[in-house]
Amino acid sequence: MVQVVDETDQDLRALIARDFGSIPPATDFSVIVLDWMHYRARLIPRRPRKVLLSPEVTAHSVRYPAINRIKKELESGGDLAPWLSDQIRKRKADPKADLMFNDWQISHFHLGNVFVNPTKVSRTENGKLLFAHISPERAVLLDVKQHGAWAMRDLLRVLLRVSPKDMRELKGVLGTQNGDYTDEEIIAARNSGISLMYKLEGRFFMSPGLGVSSSQHGTRLVLAYNRLRREIANVRLDLAANKISAAVRRLLASALGQPVRLGVKIEAGQLVIYDKNRNLLLSVAAALH
Repeated sequence: MVQVVDETDQDLRALIARDFGSIPPATDFSVIVLDWMHYRARLIPRRPRKVLLSPEVTAHSVRYPAINRIKKELESGGDLAPWLSDQIRKRKADPKADLMFNDWQISHFHLGNVFVNPTKVSRTENGKLLFAHISPERAVLLDVKQHGAWAMRDLLRVLLRVSPKDMRELKGVLGTQNGDYTDEEIIAARNSGISLMYKLEGRFFMSPGLGVSSSQHGTRLVLAYNRLRREIANVRLDLAANKISAAVRRLLASALGQPVRLGVKIEAGQLVIYDKNRNLLLSVAAALH
């Protein structure tokens, strides 16, 4: 039997404190972890991605050179923070800082050409933003729209056309059911923690971001948090019962007498569980996106 010292909560607290500052003792830890996961996901974890451009974005690329710069950063796994809004970057502990991101998994970028400081680009005078659906593997640059287009269904139509795999079709839905919501109705549902299905091209689809939970957290991130907690428990149990692969068993045996110090860290936008004594990866628990 492998001796296990579980330091995962300790590590999560340290990661959160690095971004949010000290955590008040009375805070519900599960909620603060979920809020922090939203912040980290909004920042767009740095990892190389395949980038797809819609014809709408291509048509704007000459007028807005920042589009190509953003594309290159996405492809190389660079830092996208300079093009993100202050609201997204500064409202760190507020999981509702970008409800469009929570609901649709669509981020938006400012398109200024000048860096007003090393970490921030200037904003466009006409208020235009680049909207993009970003997953761990790819980024789909959808369109350039006016600031405030937080519920424009045309963005979903573009996503369906350019990257159909990112739209989850709902089979067996009756055609008489509603799916033609106005922007105002979408915003109202989102603000009430209600997820909608959308009628596009005569078919029904769920939100590409899996919608929002009743607390307005992104459902996909709630599921990721649940996976993280479940995977920590599973790894701990597997180690205690010696239900581990032969390869891992050999690596653990390379430092006989040392317990497994179970920890959590971020790697390429993923929360991974590892043995801190041997720097040994044990599980990829959850992706932040």
